[in-house]
Amino acid sequence: MLGRQGGYSITYGWRPTVMARLCARALEAGIEVDYVDGLVRKRRLLLHPPSVEIEAWPWPVRVYTLGNFAVVRDDRPLTFTHKVQRRPLELLKALIAFGGRDVREDVLVDALWPEAEGDAAHRALTAALHRLRRLLGHNDALVRREGRVGINPSMVWVDAWAVERLLQRAHTERAIALYRGAFLPQEPDYAWAIPLRDRLARRLLHQLTAEAQAYVAQRQWEAAARRLEQALSIDPCAEDVARALIGAYKELGRTSDADRVYTALRGSLQAMRGAGPARETQDLWQSLRAG
Repeated sequence: MLGRQGGYSITYGWRPTVMARLCARALEAGIEVDYVDGLVRKRRLLLHPPSVEIEAWPWPVRVYTLGNFAVVRDDRPLTFTHKVQRRPLELLKALIAFGGRDVREDVLVDALWPEAEGDAAHRALTAALHRLRRLLGHNDALVRREGRVGINPSMVWVDAWAVERLLQRAHTERAIALYRGAFLPQEPDYAWAIPLRDRLARRLLHQLTAEAQAYVAQRQWEAAARRLEQALSIDPCAEDVARALIGAYKELGRTSDADRVYTALRGSLQAMRGAGPARETQDLWQSLRAG
């Protein structure tokens, strides 16, 4: 508050790394957000090590890949209208899918230019990298050295990485809030996107079901049902999750909700696998209706 009132942007004994962490904590807690945001920008503070789970940090570049793809540069969403931008954006997506740090150039070339050979492939990579830097508006956002390419984690925030970090720290609510859908769902033909897509879904599903089981053990049925609903939204065909959710609604006396879950599960299984629910699930539902 004193810093905002006095308009201070530097103090005696200023240490950028210490102030960056202090600003990060303030932003996480929602303290003097506008002042802290302006301070970070004015002093060009960078987080070391980067804390991708802090979405409120004024990142020069933000990349959204979950449920939809978007790039925000200096708080302004980029619009992509020209076909010429396709390759740079594919490069960005591939870098994220491969972990974003020290990705071997030959891996990128094989993924994006499988038919190109030798020098032609590497020239294509160089051109795409140059265009991507221009698109992001920050030369330091990308790093290329010794045959490897990476995304600078101090300058670029990626939602998929933030979800993984939040799950590691068991910050489930924040992870769920960021997880707006599968990783690059609009790119089903990108085989290299599948591992990260599946890994994120599995980790989130595991975290949610583990918490739901803990709530069930404590007979906290409302909390268990909430976690199971979230898990089922990630994998509508997760029959064991659906059964647990039907059981929770049975304990709560919410027959209509249990009916809804069973009907949705049956539709998802039929659409995606061409089969109906297992006998165990059918019996549970029938017992609920009979009761």
